[in-house]
Amino acid sequence: MHNKAASTTLDTLKEILMDISEVCDRNLENNEASHGNQILCNMRDFMSDRAKTNLSLSKILVEYRMQIMPEVIDGWDNFDDEQKDAYFFLNRHGANNFLQKATFALCTSNVVVAECKVLPLMSKIVTGPLWRLIEENNHVLEMNFYYEMLLDFFNANSKDATSFINCETFPFGEHLINKDKYFDCLKVSNNLVDTLAVQVAQTLFLSFYKLLKVAMQQQLPGGLFYEPSPELTSETLSVLPHNKIPERAFGMLDFMVKYRPNASILTNEAFITFSFNQTNEWLDSLSEKERNELLQDARKKGRELRGKFKRQV
Repeated sequence: MHNKAASTTLDTLKEILMDISEVCDRNLENNEASHGNQILCNMRDFMSDRAKTNLSLSKILVEYRMQIMPEVIDGWDNFDDEQKDAYFFLNRHGANNFLQKATFALCTSNVVVAECKVLPLMSKIVTGPLWRLIEENNHVLEMNFYYEMLLDFFNANSKDATSFINCETFPFGEHLINKDKYFDCLKVSNNLVDTLAVQVAQTLFLSFYKLLKVAMQQQLPGGLFYEPSPELTSETLSVLPHNKIPERAFGMLDFMVKYRPNASILTNEAFITFSFNQTNEWLDSLSEKERNELLQDARKKGRELRGKFKRQV
């Protein structure tokens, strides 16, 4: 018996393929094979995990594809098994060849190559070092200094990004740059590509400058938190300079809601809290007597806590 979720996914895929087919009015009017079915017949490989839903989807998708093949390929019913396998093999490799040619065509475009040079340089010189600073557990208001440096860097390079493309200028200092083999490749000069890369970078830096100036307004010169008092610094000691932990918590919650939809919010919350607080490690550090007493007390209070939670929600 097929998994219900897999059948639902297949139905959704059919709707998408039908939408594609409806756009191609000419094919429908001439009673030709729909574009949607042609796309499905060209599917060969799937990227998924080994979950039962995915295995079931793959099976019923193959069965459905076999049903529509006669509508797409003339004489399909007269093909033997070897011919059908050969069709899928050649069709897949034909698509791969097309993709290779398209990729090669893009790689020969100097504009595309320039864009592909600017983006990794942004990672190496700007975003990578910024994350390293953020993850050093600095006080959130100590980042004011670095945000101001970054704003000045964006402003200067929005006017002339030549030194950025040549890897000669850095917003926070050269010591934060990970100078690996990829960085060395990005440093290799190409006059034609670099001229275009400078233009691309300047456009990006102008947008980044405007964005940062608005997003970090209160932590830049003239902002409310730019020159914090000792009292404010003390009050904000627990404020994180990043949102990695809450994002991780929401990511775990999103997974658990999908993985076990019948679990209560309280159960998921307890699981996340237990994991983030490293409760298991703390329990292991206690004596056996203390640990058993705590666990027994927690079991006794479980019903009380669940009732309290229900009243709150």
